Amino acid sequence: MIVKEIAGTEEAFVDMMNEKARELGLVNTQFDNAVGFDSTTNITTAQDMAQIMAYAMQSEMIANILKPRTSKYTIY
Repeated sequence: MIVKEIAGTEEAFVDMMNEKARELGLVNTQFDNAVGFDSTTNITTAQDMAQIMAYAMQSEMIANILKPRTSKYTIY
């Protein structure tokens, strides 16, 4: 429902996703649906995902949602 509210159709939303990927300089990312399920042609790389995350973290809302809830970590 969010996809249709934002873009009208999933296809239009996917076009927006691919346009944003190009704007961010992601050359190894291509979306064919909005969620990635049941798709063998949604592609990206770890480097592109890192760039997507860096961009997302510029949003105060996203950064707040994803911020660590504790400063204590145990690595095994």
